[in-house]
Amino acid sequence: MEDKKCFNCKTPESEIPVVNMRYKNKELWVCPRCIPSMIHEPQLVEQSLAEAEQA
Repeated sequence: MEDKKCFNCKTPESEIPVVNMRYKNKELWVCPRCIPSMIHEPQLVEQSLAEAEQA
């Protein structure tokens, strides 16, 4: 089974807990370190998603 990774910082669940969330009909995983930036800088979510789709 593949490790889930934080969509923002790419840290795998083998190193830090990640929680599941949904955004724009997509399933995402996020770690506790990135949750504050999602709350206070929501534009970072859009940037991270755009970068992930290009990769």
